[in-house]
Amino acid sequence: MLKLPTKSFPVIQQFLKDNEILVYRYMVLSISSAIKNNKDKTELFSFGGNNENVAMVRKADYAKVIEDAIGHFSKAEEYEYAAFARDLLKKWKIEQVINEKPTE
Repeated sequence: MLKLPTKSFPVIQQFLKDNEILVYRYMVLSISSAIKNNKDKTELFSFGGNNENVAMVRKADYAKVIEDAIGHFSKAEEYEYAAFARDLLKKWKIEQVINEKPTE
C-alpha cells in the first residue's frame, strides 16, 4: 500500500495528480496481489495522521481501475505498464469466466 504524506487534502490531490503514473502503478500492483490471493478488496493508499484514511477498491471494481490505469499509462506512453495492466485484466476476466458457477 502506498502511504501518502500527512498533508492537507488539496496537497494530497496535487501529489496524486503530479505522480499519477506512480500511483496507478501501485494500484495495479495492489490489485494484482489481491487477485492472486483471491481477496474481496484491496487497500490502495493511505493518508492523514496515523494513516487513518485508506482508499480501497472492491473486487467488483478491479476491472474499472485496471482499465483506467491502462488509459493513463497509454496517454503517458508508458507502454510496458499498459501491457502489464492489459494482461492482468485479461487474466482476471478469464478467471471470472472459469470460476463462474453454472446457472443450471
